[in-house]
Amino acid sequence: MGVLSKNSLVILILFLSFVGCKDNDKPEPIKEVVYEDWSKIPNTEIYLSSRNVTALEGYDSFLFVQCLKSFYILNSDLQRVDGGGRSLSKEPFFDNRPKIGSDWTVINGDRGFEVFSNFNPVNERFGLRLYYQNYIGNQCTFVSASHLNDKNSLSVIWSFQKTKDSVDYYLDTYKFDEHVDKIVDSSRLRLEVYNDYYQRIRDVAVFNEVTYCSIGGLTYRIEDNVLTDSIRFDLRNFQKFRNGIIAFGQRVFYVGDKEPNKEGIMYSGDNGKTWEYLYSSEGYINANLKIVNDKIFLFKGQDMIHLDLDNGVQKGLNMTGLDAFIKDISFVAGKVIVGTDAGVYYKSWESFLNK
Repeated sequence: MGVLSKNSLVILILFLSFVGCKDNDKPEPIKEVVYEDWSKIPNTEIYLSSRNVTALEGYDSFLFVQCLKSFYILNSDLQRVDGGGRSLSKEPFFDNRPKIGSDWTVINGDRGFEVFSNFNPVNERFGLRLYYQNYIGNQCTFVSASHLNDKNSLSVIWSFQKTKDSVDYYLDTYKFDEHVDKIVDSSRLRLEVYNDYYQRIRDVAVFNEVTYCSIGGLTYRIEDNVLTDSIRFDLRNFQKFRNGIIAFGQRVFYVGDKEPNKEGIMYSGDNGKTWEYLYSSEGYINANLKIVNDKIFLFKGQDMIHLDLDNGVQKGLNMTGLDAFIKDISFVAGKVIVGTDAGVYYKSWESFLNK
């Protein structure tokens, strides 16, 4: 009996240990995402005259918001902090909106551009202004500048109307000093565009010392101040995505074309030398593209979709409650931030993606 009792006790201990391990190995229950309504940043932080958002970007714990009449900064608690800023002369196209960086913002104007410090008050030194009519007269028709990169340089595409039927296009590259109030180096390249008459400059961006710009249905690639490639797509909204570059655009139809127009998202993994289609945006023509937290979003009017290209999923997002046209989207401190023509809205990132 004693031996049997001892064996029974050993078996019981082993059984209980096994059961305990099984309990500890149970997966954590999946936390359910709670639905949240959109919240609006109150008037105490944003003045009523500053509701029309044209661009916004989140960097670390700060959110930078450019409105038509002002520029302001919010911290991670979405409380307003001191900073610099400029008003805009008019509403820009999305692809020509202010290019907001973590320290400097570039504003495109009718005849030139301005670079100002995000944090310096506007009545102090805030950067550099360059207006093209100052030295070429009033025939400059359009100017579009890229972001200011970490080497304090940017690219500018501008057009110059020589005669009634003749327009030249140029790429200017500028490098500024550490205070961004003095040019220390510059270069100029004349671009051979498809047609001589006026074509709208759609966008310009610089990645890995390569400049991309789209004019009149063609996208140009410039490296070391040399035009290396051009493709028959009118690309815009250039952004970094994973190990390459992503853009939104269309193949423009010309007389004699046998291929139909195509519009959608394109990707290049070799610094813009070749491009491939990732997504056809039928039903979402003329939408705007934004990469936020390595996720792809398309928005137009009051609608927005999330594209999961790895799994081939397109998901419409719940924007009910905004009651305004979407101008831009960003992320800061676990929140998605949406700028509209009626103010800035936010909710948690998890609720935004999953509810």
